[in-house]
Order: sequence, then C-alpha cells, then structure tokens
Amino acid sequence: MVSYRLVRFGIAMMALWMSGMWMVWLPDRTHSATMYPTPAGRVVMASAMDAIRSDAPRAFRIVRPSARRPVDAGSPFRPSNITIELTHPGHVTKQDVTVTIGGKPATIISITPLRYLLKVQAPPQPARGRYDLEVTIRGFTAKEPGAVTYFGVDNVSVILTIDRSGSMAGNKMVAAREASRQFVDLMQAGDGIGIVGFNDGVVMPLNLTTILDSPPQSAFLFSDDMESGADQWNAQASWGLTSTARNSAWAWTDSPSGNYANNTNSALTIATPIAIPASMSNPALMFWHRYDIASPDRGEVEISTNNGATWQRLRLFTGTATSWRREVIRLDDYRGQTIRMRFRLVTDAFGVRDGWYIDDVTIGPEWDDVRARAQAAIDTLNSRGATSIGGGLQSSQRMLDTANPDLPRVIILLSDGQENTRPFVADVLPQIRAAQTTVHTIGLGRDADQQLMLSIAAQTGGTYNYAPTPEQLSGIYNTISGAVSNRQTLVTASGRVAPGGVVTQEVTIDRSISEATFWVGWTRTDTRLNLTLQTPSGGSIDPRTPRVNPNVVYVSGANYAYYRVRTPTLVPGVWQMRISRAAATPAIASETTLPFEVGVEEQSTSEVETETAPVNAPPEERTTEATATTTQPDSTNDEPFTVQALARADLTLDVALAKTVYLTTEPIVCFVILTDDAPITGATVSLSVLYPGQTTPFVVPMRDDGLHGDGAANDGVYAAYLSGSGEPGTVTFTVEATGSNRAGEPFTRRSELSTFIAAGSTPRQVVHLPLVVR
Repeated sequence: MVSYRLVRFGIAMMALWMSGMWMVWLPDRTHSATMYPTPAGRVVMASAMDAIRSDAPRAFRIVRPSARRPVDAGSPFRPSNITIELTHPGHVTKQDVTVTIGGKPATIISITPLRYLLKVQAPPQPARGRYDLEVTIRGFTAKEPGAVTYFGVDNVSVILTIDRSGSMAGNKMVAAREASRQFVDLMQAGDGIGIVGFNDGVVMPLNLTTILDSPPQSAFLFSDDMESGADQWNAQASWGLTSTARNSAWAWTDSPSGNYANNTNSALTIATPIAIPASMSNPALMFWHRYDIASPDRGEVEISTNNGATWQRLRLFTGTATSWRREVIRLDDYRGQTIRMRFRLVTDAFGVRDGWYIDDVTIGPEWDDVRARAQAAIDTLNSRGATSIGGGLQSSQRMLDTANPDLPRVIILLSDGQENTRPFVADVLPQIRAAQTTVHTIGLGRDADQQLMLSIAAQTGGTYNYAPTPEQLSGIYNTISGAVSNRQTLVTASGRVAPGGVVTQEVTIDRSISEATFWVGWTRTDTRLNLTLQTPSGGSIDPRTPRVNPNVVYVSGANYAYYRVRTPTLVPGVWQMRISRAAATPAIASETTLPFEVGVEEQSTSEVETETAPVNAPPEERTTEATATTTQPDSTNDEPFTVQALARADLTLDVALAKTVYLTTEPIVCFVILTDDAPITGATVSLSVLYPGQTTPFVVPMRDDGLHGDGAANDGVYAAYLSGSGEPGTVTFTVEATGSNRAGEPFTRRSELSTFIAAGSTPRQVVHLPLVVR
C-alpha cells in the first residue's frame, strides 16, 4: 500500500517540476545556474515545500523575541533594526505583514521565504523601557508583551558550562581552560558571568556575578602598570622590564634575557614608603603575575614596617602558572602604618626556569575584579568521572534564574562526549526552553554527540559549533563572544609566522562601525606573538596606546591578544593588523596542571620584510596578494595563528538555514540577509560549504535576483540551494560578503554556521535553526 505521506511527496515534486527548474548546487560537480521557479509558480512552490518539510510551521506565532527573551532596539531616540522570527502555515510576502512596537508602526526591511525572518527598523519611543510587539498577517495578529526593549545596553548574562569528565584529560582540558579565560577577557563591564563544571556531578566555582569597571587610579595609594618605566621601583641585579606583559607593553621579570640563574637572591622593591590610613577599608596589595619556578626555588612577596630593616613574608609562589592571574593580599593588620613592599626571587644551586613576571601592581582599597575571579574559577576545573550534560545545563539555568530579567541569558556549553549519567538533557531542556535561555554549544572531537549538541542549540535559539581538535576552541569561543554581544565578523584568517617575522592582515572599517575588536590567537603558550595596528592614515596603535587614549583597550593572555577600538579613534578605511614574533622568545613551560601556591607558613613543593604572502597561504605559495603580507625568514619553526576582527555595526549580515536537521538526501537552503536601515543590494556574496568526509570546501555564489529561492529581487536577501551531502555528520557553511553601502563606501562581512546531516528516513529532532550573527 502506498502511504499518504508518499503521495503528498509525489504531488509536491510534480508541482516543483511544473513550476520551473529547481536550482541545486552539487559538490564536486559542474554547476549550472538553472532557473528557480518562475514568479507565477512560487506560491505553488511554497505550498509544496510545506508539504515535504518535516518541520513546516503549523500555526502563526512569534518565535522570537519574547517577554522572556527580549530583543534590545538600542536608544529610544535612535533605535536600530531588529530581527523577528515567525512561524506561519502559508506563503507570506513582505506586503502581507505589518509590525507595530509600542503601538507605533515599524518599517519592514526584508523577509526571508520558507522560514520567516523579518528585518525590522524599530520606531523611536518616548523613553527607555519595554514595549509590546504585534505582528499582523492578512488580518490575523500575534502579540508578545514586552518583547522589545529600548535600553541601549549591550550587556548579557553568561554561564560558561564546561565538561570536566575523564575524557577531557590532557590537551582538551588545558585548551578549554585557556579558551574560556579568553572569553572572560572579551567580556565588558555590566556583563554577568558564572562558571559551571560538570562530570557525573556539578561544581559551581563562581556564581553569576556582574563585572565591574576598575576604580580610577586616584583611588589607590600606589598604582603602576609599568608603562612609565622603572622610576617607581628599585630593581636589584637581574630584574628588568620585559615586553612579556599582561595588557600593556611592559612588565617586570627577574630574568629578561632568559632563564634565571642559580643561587639568586634578588628583589624588586617599590621605591617609596606607603602610608596606609587607619580609616581605610579593606586595604590590600593587588597585582598580576605568571611564573615558572622550579621547587625549592621560590618567589616571595614581602613587607617591611621599619623602612626595610627587616622583612616579613606575606606569600610564596613556586611551580608553573603560564596564564596571567591576579593576586590579592589583604593588609588590614598594617592600617595606620607606613610600609615598604617587595617581590624577591630566591633560587638554589640546582635547576633553572623562566622565572617570575609581575604587572599592574596597586595598593589601596580591595576591589572585586570579577574577570580575575572567573578566570581563577576556570583554573580549578580538572577532568575526572562520567558525563551528565543535563546536570551541567540544569545548574547553569538555576544560576540564570537570578539574572537581571532585562538582559539576555546565555549558556555556552562545551562537551567532548556522550551523556551517560542522569540528569539527561531531555530531563532539563524543557525548563531551559521555558525560561527562554539561549544555549550555544561546542562539540569537541569526534566522540562528541554532535547531533545532540545541535539539537540543544537549535531548540534554544543558539548556535552549534564543532571543534575537531582542541586547537580550534580559542577561535570558536571568540566567535561565540561576537554572537552573544551582537558583533559582526569582518575578517577571519589563519597563517604562520616565523621567529623574527611579520605578517599583515588588512581590515576594512566602514562608517556604520562604532567599535571594532582586532584579535589574534596562537597555539603555544611558550611562544609570544605581538600585535600592533596601523590606522588608515598611517598612525600606529600598540600596547602603550591605552595609557593616553581612552578609546583603545588592550588585553593579552598566554596565547592571545586583542585591541578594542572605539570611535572617534576608529575611523573608516583600511586598517592593518601586524602580527610579529621576536627572533627568540623566553620559554615558559606549558601548563598541564593547576598552578601551585604556598602560603606564609607552608612548605613549598613544585608543580608541575623580503617576501609577501596571504595569511591563509601555505609556505610554498607565498606570493603578493592584496590583503595580507608576510615579512619573515624561512623557518621550520613557524607558529600558526588566527586573526579575527569583530565589530559593532549598523550594517549587518545574518545567516539562516531553512531548518535544523537535514537528511543526507535532502537539499539544503541557505539564506543571507544584508541590511542597515534598508536592504543592502548588489553585494558579492559567496558560500563556502564543507560537507562531512570532505577536506576541501566548495564555493557557490548566493543571489538576490528573485530567481534563486531568495524571495523578491533586490531586497537584501540572498540565497543558495545545495544538494544533500550523501554522508551524515557536521556540515559547516562560511559566508563572505563584499560590496558598497548606500553611501558608496566599501564593506566586508563574514559569518559561519554549522548544522548536522542525519542519516535515515527521519531526523531525530527537527526544529528551526536559529539566525546566526557571527
């Protein structure tokens, strides 16, 4: 007996054939631009697609935003555009829809076919606050009370939820900690951050806490970021300034030229005595450091109350800590006294290491550096035990239940395996969906449950990301950082730099961009890469610039560095990112265990320019190209790196698929929406696709001509249709768009999206894939 579903499928295919040829791009085959269904046949096409789509919408409703997951339109006096996602059982065009926000009509910029994503210019409002959203289609209205906010705040509450089961041992855990630390560094004041680790149980080393701005320098009795030289210090032999610094150009170290010497007893002392007022609340010494010290060698923090005649030890450090970390030593017992402070390295006759690095030293009222606390919490996560992904999600949601309701709530979930312990994802996902929490997921390695991770992301409006190896984690966390903070990706590129070499990457900044983040990440923590920027006028930005320019921020870690540049310093034009590497870099051991620290009364124990090339080119293809050049000697010791530029911009590129889970035999529909306050037309948009089992992606164009499944012509919606992959697994889409904005200025945008191709007659879970801004 022929099933009713099969009859419906046959009728749908006949309708497609009668209404015109369906353009399908086939990987590794000759591609021809056959015509998409004619305008007269597109209504038939829509109905046919609804018949064969296993996730076709059955009711008209607003999927997002909602009261629990609002969208912020920015300033009530100068609002931006927003995205609205709908489900509707029929064919809908832009002319069928009206949108009001707070009772005021909004301008519909564009709408995607099949899956209804509306780009809408929000209307101005009289004041900050929440406003009701109403969407009407052919006389039927759907409402979401308080779904649009006008706060003009770009903050978010985030829980980093990290798998710490036994399979995460070794490089996976090290890379996960470092990538998570980097994510925290990219967050801004006003964001909320919490840390959850899970195996067969759950640990919560940091509850959800709001990141605060640091106090002004005038609030401290002593403050030195080392950028003014050595005048505030008395440095004994071997101590000197080094460019291996935290968030600036300079820091102190006991051995700038390499490893420290045996039989060393050498101190770095604050030059002037410091009087601590008796009335000061919570006086403390606060500093950042990293170290590689072989036990029983040690670094000591010491205090004197008699102008240096005698010294008392406050803290001792030995072992290895390759990442910069913050220390706070309370000085309550010294209120009303005048003190001297010093850092002293003591070594014996056996064994040498890289030594001790000191930066950003302050004395004054203790303040809560939440970023530092979050990074310290991440460092406590070690791998052991089984895997309860549901347990990690459940605890993360409980944290977010206390979050500011006016801020988006996000979980970033990392796992490398299959869940095998209760609670399972199915037990807790309904509560997360009901709370309207967005979950971005990362599947690490071949053993990760890629389909489950995709399903979690899709059902919560997040993005799914796949990292084949731990080395990809840093870039993925950086990309997710852009997604949760509504930043656009301008450039992503990879390359290699040899000792003594320089690599340059161009970044086009257009007038719609108000802030840009220029980031570089590399692989090894025992290698140091330096990042500087060149402005369109030829000016230079380096780690010292933030000291004199409040529009520039510089942050660096063990294997990453970035600048955040805001207008008016950020001007339109072509910027250059210059990645350089010293001819010789002091070594500091890779961190394979947690840092070890010993208190005052404890015993120390050890713990463990001639050639040019594009950034992405292999060494044998180093020839001149337009956007990236290399100046470096030939070397087999090249360090791989990735550069990325993210931006807050009014001109946006959004990527969406028609649905989440595809079968190996199903064609895939990909959409791109380019807008500012109107559609961006005439752009060159390319789609790079990497199917499961392939090592090289194939590239197809995306069209906005009304003939390629993109809806109306010249509406800023670009589309491409692809054949099924034929093999199950993760497929990755990369979109690049170049063109001119409506003012005639050049722009570039880039985005990346992953989904899962399922085998069999029906996918396990079929829901709409979230719109992605990356």
